[in-house]
Amino acid sequence: MITHQVLNRARPRTLLLVHGLYTTAGYWLPYLAALRQFRLLLLNIDYAGIDALPDYVAAVEAIIADTAGGQVDGIIAHSLGCLIAHQLPASRRRISYEICPVYCARPLRVEQFIAELGERSGAPAADSLQHRLTAIGRTLSAAGSAPDATAIQYLPDADHYFSYRGQATARHFAGDHFDITTAISAIVAELA
Repeated sequence: MITHQVLNRARPRTLLLVHGLYTTAGYWLPYLAALRQFRLLLLNIDYAGIDALPDYVAAVEAIIADTAGGQVDGIIAHSLGCLIAHQLPASRRRISYEICPVYCARPLRVEQFIAELGERSGAPAADSLQHRLTAIGRTLSAAGSAPDATAIQYLPDADHYFSYRGQATARHFAGDHFDITTAISAIVAELA
């Protein structure tokens, strides 16, 4: 379900990186240079069973306990990974940055999103993806999205696939669902 790896072990502050659907810890490769001053806890998540969300949250809590003494300095999550980050107890993190949080989004162009996911990640056939997204939709509805004072949402200004209704702490960035470079730059600047 979830595996992990740790980079920059000697750094004093730890960030947990949570990728989205049909990606891996490799999703964060373009951003690792910007995050080099942190100890990085990268997750590899198989979202096949995300309908059992409490099990995923418990697994991440166990990883945080085993590798970071029970709490990380921050979380950076993307897309579906934001659902896990949002569900983690505040005691497990000081702050959470949630980029393109699908738990507070309404799908706009599902077919185009499925096509782009397939192109970018080699995801399964469209009907299999549609089935998976329907199951994820049920999980998102059940999870809810209560405001979280330790979470800062980063919402893209040009997302063609989702319309977001963020909380009061939401910030906007120049980019879309797949181009989060400016969001990462803003987060790194804040954490510096």
